[in-house]
Amino acid sequence: MLFAHVGRRRYGWRLLALLPAAVPDDDHLASLCRSPWADYQRWLRSRCIEHSSDWLRLRRTALSWRCPPRITLVVPIFETDPDQLDACIASVRYQSYPFWQLCLADDCSPSPDALDIALAHARCDPRLQVRRLERNIGICGATNRAISIATGDYVGFLDHDDMLAPDALHRVAEAIRADPAADVFYSDRDMLSEQGGRFMHLLKPAWSPETLLAGNYIFHLTVYRRALLERLGGLRAEYEGSQDYDLILRASEITDRIRHIPRVLYHWREHAVSIATNAAAKGYVYDAGKAALRDAMRRRGLATEVTDVEGFRGHYRPELPVVDPGRYEIALLPAGLSPETYRERLVHVMDNVSAACEFVVVLGGGLTATSSAAIAEMVRWLQLPGVGFVTGRVVDADSRIVHAGLVLRAEGVPLNLFQGQPATNPGYMAYAAVMRNVAVPHPYCVAFRRAQWDAAGGLSTRYVGPHAMLDLAMRAAGEGWRALYVPYAEFSIDDASDWKSPWALGDAPRFAVDTHSMVSAGDRYFPLGMRLDRHDMALDQTPPALPAMR
Repeated sequence: MLFAHVGRRRYGWRLLALLPAAVPDDDHLASLCRSPWADYQRWLRSRCIEHSSDWLRLRRTALSWRCPPRITLVVPIFETDPDQLDACIASVRYQSYPFWQLCLADDCSPSPDALDIALAHARCDPRLQVRRLERNIGICGATNRAISIATGDYVGFLDHDDMLAPDALHRVAEAIRADPAADVFYSDRDMLSEQGGRFMHLLKPAWSPETLLAGNYIFHLTVYRRALLERLGGLRAEYEGSQDYDLILRASEITDRIRHIPRVLYHWREHAVSIATNAAAKGYVYDAGKAALRDAMRRRGLATEVTDVEGFRGHYRPELPVVDPGRYEIALLPAGLSPETYRERLVHVMDNVSAACEFVVVLGGGLTATSSAAIAEMVRWLQLPGVGFVTGRVVDADSRIVHAGLVLRAEGVPLNLFQGQPATNPGYMAYAAVMRNVAVPHPYCVAFRRAQWDAAGGLSTRYVGPHAMLDLAMRAAGEGWRALYVPYAEFSIDDASDWKSPWALGDAPRFAVDTHSMVSAGDRYFPLGMRLDRHDMALDQTPPALPAMR
């Protein structure tokens, strides 16, 4: 039975936007920017809308657009706490962007309280549609029902107890206007405590196809082109609990036009049964996630088992087939090799590999594999289409991290994440402990495709040191090849002095110039809003100049 719907009054999208707006006052906006974390509170102050004048400015901008994107939000409801649902709906009605529709599907809740809240809002705002289902069909079924009554060109997913930032849909609309060919948009998010404070920020990288294979880093807010959702057939009930992960995995197989909006636009609510703060609350979610990933790997022709990353539920480790050792060769650079002779030595290595060699593994002097499978682990990931470079993890004799992924910086000297920290430290959002995309591999711990070396004509003569390998990876990236950091390929080294600063050469300024166009807006695989002068991914308190997306 349909209780309330946009079509009831036959308003068009443009006319609906001209209805009296629910304008949040300054006190309400300021309350949305509170955090119990002092660093995050300071960070938010330069990134939040705190005044109604800013809210009205965004609204006037949207009303001036000739063809504003039409965005539908879908919300499944089942026995939702009425106060939390009220706050959820209010966060949509408080959007500075007016061209939205909200479709709510009540999944036959035994109690009428939540439905009454939804209907009360619908009576005040014809942009709300509320559908009461006659029988309980689960999250996926209820969400698909909500999608079926969506009329927007784009559809976003909102959980019934979560909230949107007041400028969330405006930022999405900006991104759509900036790239109308894109099919999926996703933003950063944080947590909302039971006291209403914001914490546990999740700042994300740009679209990272292989990072997605280690778990659903995208989460919320995610907005899809409605035509793509229809092509995918919506959510699949057999993956309930991780249905959003299954959806983005399937979407990524038919489009790579997936864009990141580097703003915290979604607030995920903390409560006792939320997996956000209690990993044991809904164990079936992780099983569904593994099943969705296992299914995705089969579709890609890589039938494999999927296991949990130990100690980090929700992060997964696909076990790819092992590559026959006859297909790759290992080059051990001599201990004490000076940076100035890196290129010369590697060219000599490549001149002497066999014709049958498909993959090459380069290891710096003094590296020792911590397991017999470390080298094989690096090579096996080169089987993924689009992956051209793989780099491993390196620890020192004191069990401290030497290398857990490089980050490109504008000055040409990469940042070595988590360097010097205990090897047991997973880092921010388990960055040191899970597989993820990186812009470049470490030149002293890298496996790469022989074909890429040949296609690029080897290392550029512009460099003599390890920047030559970074340059090769960047040139390959321009051709669509990606690099991976794989922590399961772990190596140890007794003397890490050569690793901590191998970049003190004249190559750094030259590399900075060569990569300026690709790095000026930041390393695409490193979250914007983080400091580049520290190894621990601390928040950058510098006032931002954020792009609409990347």
